[in-house]
Amino acid sequence: MNYNESIKNYFLSFLDPIHKLNAMEAELEQIKIIEENLEIDWNFNSLPEETFKSETKNLNEIKDWIHSKKEEIYTSNKSLLKETEQKSWPGHKRLPFPVAWDRESFNKFEEFIELTGQKKKWIDWS
Repeated sequence: MNYNESIKNYFLSFLDPIHKLNAMEAELEQIKIIEENLEIDWNFNSLPEETFKSETKNLNEIKDWIHSKKEEIYTSNKSLLKETEQKSWPGHKRLPFPVAWDRESFNKFEEFIELTGQKKKWIDWS
């Protein structure tokens, strides 16, 4: 099974459209990194032209597929997406709380969470 097939199967396995959408957006970010690395390898002549073209074509195909599936999700789940966005933390589209990646980001968000009286919920959620 190639990359495109495995990615499609992975996304088709999601039942929750919100989780599927989040995973698709994360995968698109990963694809950007892969594309940047391909470009660097190509620029430094460490990647054969045939491989570069083939990999780029595969990545473009899966990006197109992901974008079309995202549009399907947006179209068929408008009310769910709107409801989720309304319940999300200010500045987010789907997350109920901000994500703390390290102690610095935790400290940054902590005071705002405490003001809402939801610190325990936030910690339990993360």
